[in-house]
Amino acid sequence: LFYVMEAVNDITRANINRALLTRIGGYDIERLRKADEEAILQQFREYKASWETDGVFVMLRRFLADHGVEDLFADPGLPNPERTVSNILQLTEIIHKVSERRKYDAREQLQWLKKGIDGEIRDGDEFQQRIESDEAAVRIVTIHKSKGLEYNIVIAPHLDFVTKQTNYKTISYRDPKDSLYYTIETDLGSDDQKLYWGEQTEQENRRLLYVAITRARMACFIQASTASYYSSSTLRYFRNELAKVDPAPSILNINWQIDVDGRIALPGRISAVQSAQRVYAEAPSFEANLLQRLWRRTSYSGLSPEHMPAPSPKADGFESTYDEFVFRTIKRGAHTGNLIHYIFERIDFRKTDHWETVIQKAIKRLSGNQTDTFIQQMKEMMQQVVETIIVPGEDLQLTQVGWEDRLSELEFDFPLTEFATNRLAQLMAGTDTPFSVKADQQLEGIMNGKVDLIFRHGGRYWILDWKSNHLGDRVEDYSVSRVRESMT
Repeated sequence: LFYVMEAVNDITRANINRALLTRIGGYDIERLRKADEEAILQQFREYKASWETDGVFVMLRRFLADHGVEDLFADPGLPNPERTVSNILQLTEIIHKVSERRKYDAREQLQWLKKGIDGEIRDGDEFQQRIESDEAAVRIVTIHKSKGLEYNIVIAPHLDFVTKQTNYKTISYRDPKDSLYYTIETDLGSDDQKLYWGEQTEQENRRLLYVAITRARMACFIQASTASYYSSSTLRYFRNELAKVDPAPSILNINWQIDVDGRIALPGRISAVQSAQRVYAEAPSFEANLLQRLWRRTSYSGLSPEHMPAPSPKADGFESTYDEFVFRTIKRGAHTGNLIHYIFERIDFRKTDHWETVIQKAIKRLSGNQTDTFIQQMKEMMQQVVETIIVPGEDLQLTQVGWEDRLSELEFDFPLTEFATNRLAQLMAGTDTPFSVKADQQLEGIMNGKVDLIFRHGGRYWILDWKSNHLGDRVEDYSVSRVRESMT
């Protein structure tokens, strides 16, 4: 990317050749000899004009698109092409963000990138390499667990819910007369009780079916049995009702049968380069007037303004291996924050015998493989945290808090009447509580939030928020003033 930017900023034959002979340039010496030199010069002039008018991000993405960055996926010389492309795109975003925040011109952008290549730029969360994850892998979840989530492709088997099954020994239902729940043996149930149970079970089955078939963004595959036993199943009823409506393919594309014996072959695996194409669908017109046009479900994170992280001072050395682990070894960023949150939610602060198992599960779930040394150092860090005096002058440590006195990840919602966020900022001005908020927003709807930990101790209730922000490589860098500045 540096060679590309240098060639666009200073258009010379040597600079252009050097940029085109990189992997993202896509040229080799033979192709460069046969290329139309004037056409290439004109192309780089257009890149320069784009840089000056639209910014470095647009210019770089145009260059990558013109020179087929997706071809790198099929490059046999790259051991990990996905990681290479991800790094290129991430670096493009970082260059754009820094340029916008600091109002750099082209020369200053090149200088900043050169310093980064030489290792002279201080670290920050956004400069950490994006970690590989299993987000794109197959996930097996229950319908209840998937509620509220979305997946690109969903395969939902066994949706032929049948209410009346002979193997049910008991039935449970809510009596509409007294709103109480009852569980009785099937043989002892009256006709009314069985009717309540049947109606309520079918209602729950329909809710489950709705959740299952609305999780997919791109395609949902459903296994539907044609056996007579399932003639009254929830899915059969849904299919019959849908057939009556017969929605147009442009609205809902349905194919209830896939031939699995080979007569209709499903497409084999093809490369991303061959299959990539943009397809757009036109949404139907919506002319209804919304009574609450600003209504939304928002969160405290949505109110927080973006800010440039303060430079974190680096230490020349560390007093102990523990300090080096905490300040340098652990990767910075939201991924590590999620890892630490996961562990603290699941460990018993008073007993350490199961900590290693929790840490191993957390690492396997969120960070991939780690060494035994890393696990032991994580355990030591947990020990340091739970044994720390939380409030000066208070004899309070988390080791004194049992399971019965704590709630983790307590979620809450409350309604928002219409208000302007700049009014909130005005109310906080001049107070002792530091507070920053996105200005010039009109909000209305529901505010959602989560409390990391609520616990009871000494006749009082305490609220604790886990923080893993990196403010420096020394304990002194985490003073009250530095933490307050970071949290603002």
